[in-house]
Amino acid sequence: AVAAAPSRAGDKIQDHLYDVTAAGSHLVAAGAFGTLVRSDDGGKTWTRQASETVDHLFAVDFHDDAVGWAVGRSG
Repeated sequence: AVAAAPSRAGDKIQDHLYDVTAAGSHLVAAGAFGTLVRSDDGGKTWTRQASETVDHLFAVDFHDDAVGWAVGRSG
């Protein structure tokens, strides 16, 4: 599962995003420097998620709303 990382209201996502996929009723996007973000409103707003890496993530896929994978520069 993707866990929410602390974020401040109004934080802007400035890293490149390389992929986005549906995770149940949510959207999840992956990008540069381990960026993972989630949207619960069809992409209008995004919340940073913990990824535990600083390597670029180039693809993300989910089996359902709780089980997913992100792959990147280091596999």
